[in-house]
Amino acid sequence: MIKVFDDFLPTDEFLSIKNLLLSNSFPWYLNAVIPVEYESIVKPIKNTTQFTHVFYQDYVVNSPYFSALNPLIYKINPTALLRIKANLLPKSESIIEEHGYHTDFPDTVLGFTSVYYLNTNNGYTKFEDGSLVESVENRLVVFNNSFKHTGSTCTDADLRCVINMNYVGGLA
Repeated sequence: MIKVFDDFLPTDEFLSIKNLLLSNSFPWYLNAVIPVEYESIVKPIKNTTQFTHVFYQDYVVNSPYFSALNPLIYKINPTALLRIKANLLPKSESIIEEHGYHTDFPDTVLGFTSVYYLNTNNGYTKFEDGSLVESVENRLVVFNNSFKHTGSTCTDADLRCVINMNYVGGLA
């Protein structure tokens, strides 16, 4: 089950989140695309770094910007959050599927993953079965936590930016 929702949030709520994350004062952190402990599961990794911002992890709010995501969280309406993380990948000369197929929580099959796209570009989310969801701003894709997927870079915009949410219950 892969569900796609276009125009997921009202325009003003979407722009509030987009403008915050893409502002020149929002803190991004350079990180490995895949944590070291999962590298053996998702080989080969073609592109090893990305910029991230973790809003929520290990049942703890991890960012002073967490409340900016309230419209997104309320509409998804999860029973329990597992993690919320934004990923930013700079433009590349060619499309790179940077993660290798993976699940966000290899030991967890319960719940759902949502990817919320903050800008339109020729990047995408691709699933192991060959399904592909294009990066279109204000689009949300929802799928089971057990579905293997990968993200990509883009070539036609300065960056590709998504919010990745993992949760139990809620929108499925």
